[in-house]
Amino acid sequence: MSLTDGRGADVAIEAVGSAATITAAWEITRRGGTVVVVGAASPAEVVPLGAADIILSRKTLKGSIFAGGGAQKLIPLIVRLAEAGRFDLESLVSKTIGLDDIEKAFEDMRQGRVTRSVIAYG
Repeated sequence: MSLTDGRGADVAIEAVGSAATITAAWEITRRGGTVVVVGAASPAEVVPLGAADIILSRKTLKGSIFAGGGAQKLIPLIVRLAEAGRFDLESLVSKTIGLDDIEKAFEDMRQGRVTRSVIAYG
């Protein structure tokens, strides 16, 4: 807030994926501003926003997946960028799993232990 003389950000992009950071993004956004949530929070998390605050602040809260585009367009683009050395795919993967590990990976996801896994086949 001090960087904007108390006015707040026009747009805040939340990429961590937690109720606390979504709330923080809401709080630092100016009246009439926009909060874009790209982080994948646990489905059990709740973001506490007061009804009056939502109405009076005139802020917009929106989610975004794949930057608002379709996977059919974005995935080939990401692959081309990675092949050209302009996008680091490895940093997006936290672990590699085998086909035998898929059921455990789904259970981890259901329990909120989400990892960025890639399935290795072959």
